[in-house]
Amino acid sequence: ALGAEAWAKICLERDAKDNKIDHENEDWATDIPPLPVEGGVIIAQLFDLQGRFNLNNLLDSKGKVDPVQLDRLKNLLAGLDIPVTTAESVADWLDTDLNASGVGGAEDDFYLNLEHAYRTANQAMHSATEFRLLREVTPEIMEKLKQEEQPPEDPRLMVTALPGFTNINVNTAPAAVFQSLGLNKSDAEAIVALRDGDPDKPGSNKPFDDITDFTSIPSVKKADIKGTTLGVSSQFFLATIQVNIARSRAILYSIIYRDNDGKTNVISRSYGTL
Repeated sequence: ALGAEAWAKICLERDAKDNKIDHENEDWATDIPPLPVEGGVIIAQLFDLQGRFNLNNLLDSKGKVDPVQLDRLKNLLAGLDIPVTTAESVADWLDTDLNASGVGGAEDDFYLNLEHAYRTANQAMHSATEFRLLREVTPEIMEKLKQEEQPPEDPRLMVTALPGFTNINVNTAPAAVFQSLGLNKSDAEAIVALRDGDPDKPGSNKPFDDITDFTSIPSVKKADIKGTTLGVSSQFFLATIQVNIARSRAILYSIIYRDNDGKTNVISRSYGTL
């Protein structure tokens, strides 16, 4: 599994030398055939994480909740048919105070009264799976955080938890994430269709070479979306490595960070679940 992880790092470093943008028609995002090993196979895939909404973006440089990012999270949840009050629970999970926000917020006084009690983190999330710990979040809500018709091998949610503030990569963001910016569903889906092209026609995709290519789209201009928190490239990626030997299966999830010089480092590993 670690050999496949090393392969993923090499792919991303090569890509940094050849391209200044990141989109899902590049070599790093292309599925490769299963790799045979003694007694089984290894299946490795790479996914971009900056096309998702980073929950840690809610915290500003002083550890306070950014109202603009909070509104964007509410837009995202509304588009996924998830109660927007859940965004207030996210804010309370992250912020350092013990004062519940709005009608959907929750602090220690709520969680400590649960049958299986725990405290709020009061710090940035380490994993998007912490979302399932929030007030009134159900398995059904967690399912809604997945993209429609999402392949089973893609473990990503519409939200992620990356270190610090990260730009949204408009070349990999799904329509729901565009809705978080203030676009309506039809305009968001039209942008994705234009960007991704026809999957049956190789080369029909039109990734954005510069953020101004995105912000100059009429629907984006109408929504008054600024490009300061957006980008056309990514630094955080998820490698999923599945090892199948006989009747046994193991999955390694590795989050890889690629710096501005194109060098990569694994910042987290987990086995079995993200």
